[in-house]
Amino acid sequence: MTVQTFFQRHYSPLAGESPLGHAVAVLAGLMLMTIGAALAYSLVLLPIGSVIGLIGVMLFVGGVFAHIQSPLKLRDLMDAMVTLTGAAIAGTFALAILAAAVGLMVTALLAFFQWLGW
Repeated sequence: MTVQTFFQRHYSPLAGESPLGHAVAVLAGLMLMTIGAALAYSLVLLPIGSVIGLIGVMLFVGGVFAHIQSPLKLRDLMDAMVTLTGAAIAGTFALAILAAAVGLMVTALLAFFQWLGW
């Protein structure tokens, strides 16, 4: 697939796509990623910031690669946001479990090396 074919299939109004929808999704994704990073910077708001940041990443990727049909409907937007929010919350739980597992392994390794006398 050439770049011209990709742009024609994904962004052309002649193919039923909404260029405005893609632009809004990309800009909203960038904005949500920025807000999520700012919230996650203070460790108190890390869970909320990670969810908002993941929603932003998924919205940005959707704006670049997904097929956003024209005309835009509020119902479709709300369905997409609820779906992305659920996926972001699930991803945050997975990241929390991964962080706990890595912390447990590091603690176990440090305790083992301390037991060996290193």
